[in-house]
Amino acid sequence: MLKSLIAGMTALFILSGCQDTASVESAPFEKQFLISGNYQATYARALRTMRICLKPGTVFIGGTGAVTLDGQLYNELGYAEIRQGIAAFNPITISLTRIEREGSNTRVSIKAPYGIKSARDTYRNWTEYWMRGGTECQKSAFQNPPPL
Repeated sequence: MLKSLIAGMTALFILSGCQDTASVESAPFEKQFLISGNYQATYARALRTMRICLKPGTVFIGGTGAVTLDGQLYNELGYAEIRQGIAAFNPITISLTRIEREGSNTRVSIKAPYGIKSARDTYRNWTEYWMRGGTECQKSAFQNPPPL
């Protein structure tokens, strides 16, 4: 199961080219939605589940890179960010999620701008699932999350 997921991430890494953080920053968010509740609680819950499921530090087949997951909470600005990526010769951010306060609700914005379309869709779908409170982990590279 994990081998299949890692193989899919390796394929995304190879097909994504040499993207840098600045080009991810400038890409538009591709998916946005509102969740009821506090943005800090949404961020903490989702990051905890993503750490369990994505296993940061896992080395890809062939030793070409490792899974990264970075979360930053900016209380004074009213938002948080979670970056999924690959640490290799040139670190790559493959998915960026912004979780921000919007009144008493939370706005979640996701972008996964590089790589093959099916991989990008998978990253966005799983990230949304985890943001909405899902706790299951992806078992194969292009598997969609279960319904909530």
